[in-house]
Amino acid sequence: MLYAAMVCPYLARPNARRRAGSAGSAGSGDPADELTSAAVRGAVRGGTGAVVGFGDYEYAVTGAQVLFRFLDVVGFLPHESADEHLAELRAELAKPS
Repeated sequence: MLYAAMVCPYLARPNARRRAGSAGSAGSGDPADELTSAAVRGAVRGGTGAVVGFGDYEYAVTGAQVLFRFLDVVGFLPHESADEHLAELRAELAKPS
């Protein structure tokens, strides 16, 4: 998750924007947009992002999509810019596997 927060532009930077013209954009009737309506396409992410760890998850596969539900927050690392997690990511990568 630390790596994803660093390399995904939308997760990493507070001024990043979700592409406004992509398929499934607001008003398209796509059920996924109903679930993510708080993240308006074309709007900046805003000042606070986070890396969140969960204890468990559930999923379901339908004819049109895969749905995930994440349960039991076990870690929450807020950030303005994902660079704030760089030292922790390096420490994790340095651990023997």
